[in-house]
Amino acid sequence: MKIRAIKISTAILVLFTALFGMYWVVQNELLNQQTNIGFTTFGTNGIAFDMALDGDTLYVSTKAGVYRFNTTSQQNEGLIKDLDAVSYAKAIVLDDDGKMWIGHDKGLTVYEPRTQKARLIDESSGLPDNRVNALCKDEQGCIWVGTWSGAVCINNRAGEVLNQDTGLMVDMVNEIHSDGMGGLWFGSAVSPQGGLCSFYHGRWDYYNVENGLPHNSVNDIYSLSDSQVLVGTGFYDKGGLSCFSFMNDRWILEKNFSITDGVLDGKIRSIYRDDSGILWVGYESQGISLIKEGESILLTTVEGLPHNEVMKVLQDGQGNYWLATAGGVACIEKEKLLAYIDRNME
Repeated sequence: MKIRAIKISTAILVLFTALFGMYWVVQNELLNQQTNIGFTTFGTNGIAFDMALDGDTLYVSTKAGVYRFNTTSQQNEGLIKDLDAVSYAKAIVLDDDGKMWIGHDKGLTVYEPRTQKARLIDESSGLPDNRVNALCKDEQGCIWVGTWSGAVCINNRAGEVLNQDTGLMVDMVNEIHSDGMGGLWFGSAVSPQGGLCSFYHGRWDYYNVENGLPHNSVNDIYSLSDSQVLVGTGFYDKGGLSCFSFMNDRWILEKNFSITDGVLDGKIRSIYRDDSGILWVGYESQGISLIKEGESILLTTVEGLPHNEVMKVLQDGQGNYWLATAGGVACIEKEKLLAYIDRNME
């Protein structure tokens, strides 16, 4: 009798487990249908740091190397085989000649897609440090390289190194930005030291927590216009978004955004304004806020992002959105996203 009772109990338990499992499968499918707003996601074997667009070709720099996407067909064409030696590629930029500059943990690789040839620039050829964090093309077409030991402008060869001895707040450069007034911005990420500095017409200006910056770690710098620059700072759950305005021949910290402006507290990872006037503010662990005319909406993994850390946003030639995240790349068609925003923004 005991054996029979055990068999019956086991059968009931198996049936209950099966039914319970089917319930959760159904619930998860319904949840996905309700919450995924139309993102297509692509794996990149780890974090995707940066992106650069060349016609209908999107290059994505990642921990594993550089991926190539076709934005028209929305297809991942895989890693570029000619760049197998590149890893932990934190930054990527295209120059005026169509060459691709890739900053990674072994230096700076310059790649010509037409000839499929690559060359390495490292400490032996003028780079201040092989650990490259940031790249920027200035108004003259020169490529600026930010490393752990300073910044340098490279045209045909490396120029003078900028570091703490020649104007920077600290040697480490995490972000570089060329503004519309002909100036350059340099941000570090070695808090509590460092902060943000701008160079305009031979003059340096410095900003940190002592004069209003939310945090001394600078993660992104973005021009809203020639006379307005946004700066995202922070580490973990501290940081914020700041707006600088050009007044009286210098840059002034005009405003730090708050939750009433649609910006969450914590580390700001990425900044972008699209062709519809929507401001995108990406976080390290909270997804990304979309802000327009005093209203905002938050997109996270619940809505279909592959990860809540959003590193970069851009639009392709069709106006569709591409997001680089810590869990890969996401793409969504413009019409789908705008329709979702119209239904849900408040």
